[in-house]
Amino acid sequence: MYKVDRLGRQNLTNAIIASELVNSKCSLTTSAYGEIDLQKAYGQFIYNIFSSLSQFEVDNLSERVKNGKKQRVTFIDPKGIRNLHGLEDPKIQLYRLLKTEMEPKLGDPDIVLDSFILSVTPYEEVSFWGAEYDFKQHHVLFQMDQHYIHDLFSQIKG
Repeated sequence: MYKVDRLGRQNLTNAIIASELVNSKCSLTTSAYGEIDLQKAYGQFIYNIFSSLSQFEVDNLSERVKNGKKQRVTFIDPKGIRNLHGLEDPKIQLYRLLKTEMEPKLGDPDIVLDSFILSVTPYEEVSFWGAEYDFKQHHVLFQMDQHYIHDLFSQIKG
């Protein structure tokens, strides 16, 4: 089994049934977290913790969506940009692709897709591409700017 918490992703009852089935067939379950001996109290405890956390994650996400809260999926790519081909480079334009093509295909107004590049290249080395404002508009923030984290979260929140 790759990840124990995946069994509890749908609901805890299914995780318990799966646990009992696995327990009746073998004593050790190998997962990405290591071996879990389901015939021992500690193994059952760890399995139940992962399953409960997984169920919580599903329920919490479901509640947030039902309460009208937007789900924001943001791709953040820390990288140097000196060797890119200006602000129209496809890597920089990913934010636009997500907004104009991918997000509408989802058909869910409560899911917001976005992307940012956190450039390790100083602005001075690419300033001939445009003003710092232009970079922010294209979702490129410079890590040398002491406010880049604040700017990132401000832009994500909209």
